[in-house]
Amino acid sequence: MAETNLHKSLSNSSQEDIIYVDEQYNSPFKCSICRRIFRDPVITQCGHTFCRKCTSSAILCPYDQQVLQTFVSNYIVAEQINTLLVW
Repeated sequence: MAETNLHKSLSNSSQEDIIYVDEQYNSPFKCSICRRIFRDPVITQCGHTFCRKCTSSAILCPYDQQVLQTFVSNYIVAEQINTLLVW
């Protein structure tokens, strides 16, 4: 099977699609709000990364208590997660 077939975009899949995730390597890629691997990761104005869905329910950043207002897609983190996932 070609390597390109092993990787899918996390944003296009469901949790059930993940066959194996090395938890040790992915621990820095977990959202501190939902405690799961980032899904559609966004970076805040204070520089922290969370799942986009989690930011809709959070008012303050869990790390520094800044008000969460601005969210930009964190493509670098998303790509790192995709390279570590085995499908």
